[in-house]
Amino acid sequence: MAIIRPVDEQALENWIVTRPPVIQEMVRSHPPGRLYRMKSTGQRVEIHSYAEDRTVAVWVSGKWNIVMFERLVLSKTACKIAVRRDRQ
Repeated sequence: MAIIRPVDEQALENWIVTRPPVIQEMVRSHPPGRLYRMKSTGQRVEIHSYAEDRTVAVWVSGKWNIVMFERLVLSKTACKIAVRRDRQ
């Protein structure tokens, strides 16, 4: 997963501990500030938000994709976005 914007690790950890366990697990496995690939379309996405039903909302941006319009895609299961470990 490519790091696309810096994240204050201490602030993130302070926020994580105030969240429910399911959100803590999701944030640790799919941290913000990274570029992911949506498995169903191949589009590159950023995580916008996490939900307790183990889904994420992702932002499909023209910065990383050729798209006619940018959009927020809701209710994607976190396991359906690929974590690219080959790029840091």
